[in-house]
Amino acid sequence: MLIITNGSSAVATMERAGIGGEKLPWEDVLHDGPIPAGLDLEALSTVRARFIADRGWGAFDEIRSDFRRRDGRLRASHDDDEVVLWFEHDLYDQLQLIQLLDWFGAPVRRPQRLSLICHARFVSLLSDEELRRDFEGRKTVTDEQLALAIDAWGAVRAPTPEAVIAILNAETNPLPFLRGALLRFLEELPARDGLARSERQLLAAIADGASTIGEAFQRAQEFENPIYLGDASFLQYTHRLARGPVPLLQSEGEALALTDVGRAVLENREDRIRINGMHRWWGGVRLTGENLWRWDPDRQALRSPKRQAE
Repeated sequence: MLIITNGSSAVATMERAGIGGEKLPWEDVLHDGPIPAGLDLEALSTVRARFIADRGWGAFDEIRSDFRRRDGRLRASHDDDEVVLWFEHDLYDQLQLIQLLDWFGAPVRRPQRLSLICHARFVSLLSDEELRRDFEGRKTVTDEQLALAIDAWGAVRAPTPEAVIAILNAETNPLPFLRGALLRFLEELPARDGLARSERQLLAAIADGASTIGEAFQRAQEFENPIYLGDASFLQYTHRLARGPVPLLQSEGEALALTDVGRAVLENREDRIRINGMHRWWGGVRLTGENLWRWDPDRQALRSPKRQAE
C-alpha cells in the first residue's frame, strides 16, 4: 500500500498513529508560481523545481532530484495493491489532490484500488484514534471524482482563468472542498487595488499594529478559513511588496512597516499595478501589464484585459 499525502508533517503524524503502508509526501506549493499547460509530469516538475529554487528554498539540482524520485514512485504505483490519497480541505491540498487524480485519470496508471481520505480537518491536529478511524473509513475514488479533477486541473493550468469559472459554474459535489479552494485561488488574482488577497491581508495586519514578519503572519492567518498558506510563501510575499520601483513595505530584518504608498494602496487610493507593474504567475496564467486579469471579490467576477482596456 502507498499513501500519498501533503507533506512530511502529515507523514510523521500517520507514522505516530501506526498507520501502515509506504508514505509519499507530495510537497509542492502549487498555488505559487507557474503550472503551465502542455507539460508532462517530468517537464512540469522541472519548471516547479526552478521556481522553488529561485525563491531560495533550496538548490535546483537537489529539488529536481527530489521531484524525480517522487515522480518515479508515482509512476510505479500502478503495481501497488492500493494507493490512498490522503489530503485536507484547504487550497494547498486541493491543488495537489486534483493533480494526482488527473494522473490517475488514465486507466493504465491506476493501481488495483485507488482510495481517498479528505475531510474538513487537518491531519497533523488529529488524535491517533481519529487518524485510524479516518483511515478505516477511506472510500474508493469514483469516476465522477476523476472526471472533475481532470477538468479542474486543466482549468487551473489554462492560459486564462476563465476555465476555472467554468468549473465553478458546473457540478463540483464529487469533490466537496474543491469549490471553496478554487474561489480562494481566484482571490490570489489582483483586485482593483492591484493586490492579491494574501498581500492585502499582509498589509492590513501591519496597518493594524503587527511590526514583525512573525506577528504579521499570525494576524494574516486569522483571516483564512481554512488556513492554507505556509510561512515560506508568506515571507516571499513580504519580499514582493518590499521590492520594485516603489515599495509598499519597508523591511529591515524581521521588522516591517507600511510605506506611504503601501497605505494608499491598502486604502484603495492607488493601484499597485499602475505604480509597479505586474509580472507573476497564477496557475497557468502569466500575469503581465499586457495580460492582466483581475478578480472582483464583491461581484465574484473576473475582469479581463480587454474589459480593463475599454
